[in-house]
Amino acid sequence: AASSAKLNADTSTLYINLASEPAHLDPALNNTVDGAALAVNSFVGLYTQDKDSKIVPAIADGEPTISEDGTHYTVKLKKTKWSDGSDLTANDFVYSWNRAADEKTAADYGYLFEIIAKDADGKLAVKATDDYTLDITLTNACSYFDQLMAFPVFDPVPQKAVEAADPDGTNPGAWAQEAGFVSNGAYTCTAWKHD
Repeated sequence: AASSAKLNADTSTLYINLASEPAHLDPALNNTVDGAALAVNSFVGLYTQDKDSKIVPAIADGEPTISEDGTHYTVKLKKTKWSDGSDLTANDFVYSWNRAADEKTAADYGYLFEIIAKDADGKLAVKATDDYTLDITLTNACSYFDQLMAFPVFDPVPQKAVEAADPDGTNPGAWAQEAGFVSNGAYTCTAWKHD
């Protein structure tokens, strides 16, 4: 029997059927399927999953270099931009990962960063050795660290926008609650009719 379904030829607009209003589109704070459906299209991290659920580079420029003992990763980044046209650099990951791991952010998935070692100041052992090189030191080898780097809580967020929307640190997700927020994924949110 012939199907009456038509393929939508418009590839500039993403249509997703959501069951409810997402509480957060901030990839560090989202913990729902509805929010994730939007967040994974608005943001992208070092790695992502292809159609076969295989981990593949996204912002990362190829596979990471991993030390023999499996505790040190060096990831080279492609030159990419935020939706506002500013450069996205390794420092954005340093900021974003430390923010997501910080108890004040209250990210439900913040515990996933516990595999990363800490410096003497309590910050994650994640360093930008230059604008497009990220050095990561783990507490011990982790065979699924590539999968973690593809998980949305590991996506970058724009420090300037986050801090401008929440100067006192009491509402960490405020920056991504309305259309027009700065993102780095395939799609930008141009309109948001709440609820």
